[in-house]
Amino acid sequence: MTEQNQSANDRGRNMTKRGVEATGDAAKNVIDTVEDVGKAAVDRISNAVKDVTAR
Repeated sequence: MTEQNQSANDRGRNMTKRGVEATGDAAKNVIDTVEDVGKAAVDRISNAVKDVTAR
């Protein structure tokens, strides 16, 4: 393989690695958001139950 091809391959691998890392970061952000929404829903349900049982 020529030096030019090797350099292009290295650049391609680096771009793929960065893409995978960015995808992983985005997935983590989605998971964090889903967890936050879930926690907020549990809090709202819990508060509603407290309100009903307090009556």
